[in-house]
Amino acid sequence: MIYKSLSNIDALVRQARNISYQVTEIDSYFNRLYPQQYSAATSSSQIFRDAKEAWNIAREGFQHSMQVQAKVVEQVRSDSNVLDSLITQSQSAIGNLQATQAGNQLLALNAKQTMQLQTLLAASARAVALDKAASLATKEQARAHFQNFLGDSSPYSR
Repeated sequence: MIYKSLSNIDALVRQARNISYQVTEIDSYFNRLYPQQYSAATSSSQIFRDAKEAWNIAREGFQHSMQVQAKVVEQVRSDSNVLDSLITQSQSAIGNLQATQAGNQLLALNAKQTMQLQTLLAASARAVALDKAASLATKEQARAHFQNFLGDSSPYSR
């Protein structure tokens, strides 16, 4: 039961699109979507496409975070029933073996909830990081767009 619910959350985490939780993929996406600086040759339309893609990724990050949160809340509700049952078993245990088994089940439930909390924090932090990266990218896109508008300033110096 515990393994199945953790697997459900893990499957949801693996559904993260674009910038996922894979360390090897993060640098590639990050460098492409959030460059430190655009070159003067970058067109305004490319900058706008990049801005829209960064916005979409940040939006999907928030949506994904909310989906993980909803799944964890679902499972916490289910866990309350399991906890009640385990407490009843623990209180009515006859002998050391039954008491130990009930205690082990309570510890397993606690470990499961700790893992869910870690997953929830990771999903939330991912959404915030994507939003911050999009915000930083917007500043660079605005700078590059303004530079494209000004051009090489030769028409202004005559």
